[in-house]
Amino acid sequence: MKKLFPILFISFFISSCDSDPVSPLDECGVSGGDNSTCLDECGVVNGDNSTCLDECGIVNGDNSTCEGCDGVPNSGLVDDECGVCDGDNSTCTDECGVINGNTILECGSCDYVFLWNICYNIETTTTLEPFGGTSGETIPPEIGKLINLTKIYLNERNLVGEIPNEIGNLINLEDLWLNSNSLIGEIPSSIINLTNLVDLSLRYNQLSGYIPSEIGSLINLEKLSIQYNNLIGEIPLSICNLSNLKYLSINNNQFTGEIPLLIGNLSNLIELEINDNQFTGEIPFSIGEMINLTELEINDNQFTGEIPSSIGNLINLDTGLFQNNFLSGYIPSSIGSLISLRYLYLNNNQFIGEIPEQIGQLSNLNILLLSDNQLSGEIPQEICNQGDTTPSVGNNELCPPYPSCISQNGIDSQDISNCP
Repeated sequence: MKKLFPILFISFFISSCDSDPVSPLDECGVSGGDNSTCLDECGVVNGDNSTCLDECGIVNGDNSTCEGCDGVPNSGLVDDECGVCDGDNSTCTDECGVINGNTILECGSCDYVFLWNICYNIETTTTLEPFGGTSGETIPPEIGKLINLTKIYLNERNLVGEIPNEIGNLINLEDLWLNSNSLIGEIPSSIINLTNLVDLSLRYNQLSGYIPSEIGSLINLEKLSIQYNNLIGEIPLSICNLSNLKYLSINNNQFTGEIPLLIGNLSNLIELEINDNQFTGEIPFSIGEMINLTELEINDNQFTGEIPSSIGNLINLDTGLFQNNFLSGYIPSSIGSLISLRYLYLNNNQFIGEIPEQIGQLSNLNILLLSDNQLSGEIPQEICNQGDTTPSVGNNELCPPYPSCISQNGIDSQDISNCP
């Protein structure tokens, strides 16, 4: 009996540990759960929210997000500019055809357009350059009635809103300046109708979207200035048809893609500014055909590959900015042909090999930046013959002896671990 008691005690202890039953799983698969972990937004276990969608497809919605002006969901009906549901603007169009206008009262005749508190004669107005009255205002669609306009000068007027599509009616327009405003939206596609346009300047706004793909139809265009906006996409291939173009400034946007291979068709180009975007790929060889270039600014992008040897054809080049890319390979010796060059920035890339001695031929240089690359070998003595008396060569792998024009900082920052 004494032996039996310990056995019974141990058995009772073991059975006590196993006596707590396993809690059942809820519908979510959670032990002892209350289904709360798999409820959809409609309160249905393992649901897909379909039981409480409104007619607009919104969970627990009230149909307001897709309700037309008639109160019916998904009807697609909207108020016209007169505030009439599904209207045609006729109820508030004046006798001159201006929506919410009062042209007769303001200007006395339908021969005028009333813009920013000024009456402009449709027949005789060729230049639009109002004095005051535009701050915080939009560009009215009625501007498209001034069909004899040749020049629009609306820089720094604090204009807001979008460029109206009616701008495309101004087929005699030669200069369109809308710089330094707060314009938003896309460049209207109707702008391709302005085949007499010479100067299109939209810089320093908040424009978005793409460059219209048909921009190549503006065959008389000499200046395209759309920098400092929020434009995206690639450079349209049709831009290479603009054989009269002299100034192309699209810098400080969010453009992507590669430089078109046919960019060399722009043989009259004087300034090419595409810096501070997200361009990729290599610099096309055809860039050497742009022999009138004085400014080439492609810095602060993601370009790769070598600088093509054809760069040596740009004998009129004054400024060459290539910094802050992923350019590699050797600095072409043909760069020594750029005898007009005053600014050459090649820093912050991945150039290798020796500095070509031909760089010493650039006697007009004011600034030469070669720092932060992987250049190696000895620096040619000829470097001191170019115009910058203290060329920047720091943070490379250049070996001694160093020419006399190299600063001590330029010497001290070299990685000479692979030097002989």
